[in-house]
Amino acid sequence: NDVYNASKIVISINNFNNIDMYFSNRQFNGMASGTLTVSSYIPGIENYFENKKHLVWFHSADECVELVDYYLKHPSEAEEIGKCGSKEVLTNHTKYARIKEIGERLGFIR
Repeated sequence: NDVYNASKIVISINNFNNIDMYFSNRQFNGMASGTLTVSSYIPGIENYFENKKHLVWFHSADECVELVDYYLKHPSEAEEIGKCGSKEVLTNHTKYARIKEIGERLGFIR
């Protein structure tokens, strides 16, 4: 957490970036810190987060570099997105939210 908090930007890349809605807890940890998270696009990520509101996603290494460069030059925008991302994660993406979501999908919770 100290590293995330001391960083200007968190870059989130998964082992598998082409599996629907698959991302590791690094995504949530980075976002929860309040630091702007620049993430590789994962199919379905838009079901959880809004691009350029909660985080910023990229489709290629070149685009990642361009985005990092842009947000380093525009720290107030990076800070605003980081704060919105943190609020979103801490409000809607806690372990309790995941348990509820799984329970609803399995029909245990209505």
